[in-house]
Amino acid sequence: FRKNFGRMIRAYAQRDDLLYIIRNAPKKDKKWAGLREFCLEPLVEPLIKKVTTQKLAVNCRHDLSIKELVVVGKFYCPNPDVTDAHFPSKKGRAAKEKAVLVHCNQHVSDEELEAVYDHLQLRPGNPKELLSVAIDHPELQRKFPIVTTGQFWRCSNRSRDIPCLYWSGGRELNLVWCDGGLYECCRFLAVRKS
Repeated sequence: FRKNFGRMIRAYAQRDDLLYIIRNAPKKDKKWAGLREFCLEPLVEPLIKKVTTQKLAVNCRHDLSIKELVVVGKFYCPNPDVTDAHFPSKKGRAAKEKAVLVHCNQHVSDEELEAVYDHLQLRPGNPKELLSVAIDHPELQRKFPIVTTGQFWRCSNRSRDIPCLYWSGGRELNLVWCDGGLYECCRFLAVRKS
């Protein structure tokens, strides 16, 4: 069954078909074990070849609140919903980290991005790490939008929103909707798994 099903998937399934299976395959039923990974593989193999990365040295300010980081970042018009209440985290020490900007060079689903992170042995960055990048490398967001998928907030319309740095007449900090996948132009902030 798997051999023939695999041939059919490789020959005829479109990206949307594979994503549907990945999102809806039973997770606890043993006869479907491995189906999600099996369908993710043909999506990820060509994607990995397109991925580019850029390493950044960042002083991650885990000792500050998001509110304090927004003030230090001096954004043109920060979204008032980027708050400690919507993106809770524990205070810690400031630490130097090697951040990585991942560019997939195509529109990607959450599942595809997660597989790219796993392949590169990365974890998604969090909002404090994103704001630290904005402080240490303020001109980067002029070139391209930078998002982090490590934490999201569900707003009143139930969409999943993630923090985004971009340029629109000034340095912006906003929230973007990520339920429909993530855009080709975005760079995804990630850090090495510890």
